[in-house]
Amino acid sequence: MAERIQEVGQAGGEPIKYQLRHVPKLKDGTVSMGVRKWSKSFLAYCSELGVDGLLANKAGQDNPAEGSANQKKGLYHMLWKALEDTPHRLMVERVGTTDQGLDGQAAWKALLAANSRSGDIWAERIEQEIHLLECRDYKKAAWFIEKALEKYADLRDAGGNMTPRTLMTKVLARLPSELSQFVRTWRAMNADRDVDEMTMDKLISAVRDEITLIDEEKKRPTKTTGLNAHRGSNN
Repeated sequence: MAERIQEVGQAGGEPIKYQLRHVPKLKDGTVSMGVRKWSKSFLAYCSELGVDGLLANKAGQDNPAEGSANQKKGLYHMLWKALEDTPHRLMVERVGTTDQGLDGQAAWKALLAANSRSGDIWAERIEQEIHLLECRDYKKAAWFIEKALEKYADLRDAGGNMTPRTLMTKVLARLPSELSQFVRTWRAMNADRDVDEMTMDKLISAVRDEITLIDEEKKRPTKTTGLNAHRGSNN
């Protein structure tokens, strides 16, 4: 049986057709980051349909066009399908079901507002985790930076505003003493340069090279000189 084509009107234009099976679904609705990632996909899909002008991009920070009753109903059904099997569907049903009919605009705004608040808390938690990261073994320095970058990506998804330079500063400050000369050189090299995530990738590569040099230096036999050499010759 063919899927029924749904319709939702453009702002000020003719209705356009969409299929519910094409609506991006929220796969991880248990954390704010999952909702934020999904909301970008949902907005992108609505942009393809020409109805993104009906949706607020950030809770309370813009003024979307007021949709018609049919448009609000269409958006409601799209959200209802997208949030299937997640606790957020209950919010859509509660906020979006009004005396005037189904209102997807109101449901979307409430969804963003709720996750904006929890997102701020989540971002603070991740930033604290980055602050607490430590590296005591120089051989694990590259892994340590990669871990910090993973946390940084999570922080960005949660709406955090830490800059790449701040991340680099935190990472360099926690590298072990064996890499102290490398840290001083790296800081000097990047003092007046723009720092982005590509810079962090280069840092990982440079740290790996430095670790290799340290290991090679440690493998070289040390020359016995002075008093110890004299003592050794008498044995």
